[in-house]
Amino acid sequence: MAAAFGKPGAGYQQPISDPLDGQSEEQKLQAALRQVTLDGSADCQEFKPNPRLAHLCTECFRSLNHHAASAIKSAKHVAAAVETSAAGKKAASRVLDVSEGGAIFLGGVGAVMNPSFLETESIQGVVTCARDLQVLWPKFSKAVADAEANGIVFHIVPLLDEPQQKLDLEDLRQATKFIHEKVAAGGNVLVHCAQGRSRSTTVLLAYLAAARKMTVESALALVQEKRQMAQPNLGGKMQEERGSGGVLESLPGRICSVLCMPLAC
Repeated sequence: MAAAFGKPGAGYQQPISDPLDGQSEEQKLQAALRQVTLDGSADCQEFKPNPRLAHLCTECFRSLNHHAASAIKSAKHVAAAVETSAAGKKAASRVLDVSEGGAIFLGGVGAVMNPSFLETESIQGVVTCARDLQVLWPKFSKAVADAEANGIVFHIVPLLDEPQQKLDLEDLRQATKFIHEKVAAGGNVLVHCAQGRSRSTTVLLAYLAAARKMTVESALALVQEKRQMAQPNLGGKMQEERGSGGVLESLPGRICSVLCMPLAC
């Protein structure tokens, strides 16, 4: 059974059917494209996956991420590319160790489907910064169920990987609170999306800015030092402004409200 999202922050629930049942291949493709970041830098008209390295194109020898959306013709190509890329294979990157607390990891969907990683790194909480991952990766639903059965708690921020994606302040507050409480109690937390590149990075920046009192620029520098591919894609250029009461404005996307909460550092 495929997993579905309940309300933001809720655990996973089992739906009656796959959300894309009955939809056309084009609709499935558009859903898949919302799971990845594309920069369109490759001068290639059609992405043709290498049979052995599905994230690379046999026409231009560049990765799927460097193609334009119009060059990608199949949802299956997107799923295979993420699974075979270096980012997809890598469990996750250890970004921060909190003194007298736990650690925070940043990764992709592969990390959740890697029980060895979850056990070895003693992951106690997972923040899923995506929606509809089960559409491309049917095994994701079972991986979540198995993880929950082992006591891992999931928190959901249902984001799509596209510049026009709106970021809800309350979603970010709750995600930051979830991470903070788990880490403060000594638990390790995984923050992930499909690739561990854009959506999960944005949510992690919100945590670092609000709970760790870091500037957006210094937070991004820290994250990219640990995971070079990390790059928010949910809005325009990052800017930071602080006002009375610790106002943090203009995180990637449309976060223009108070983020700082009464959290102990």
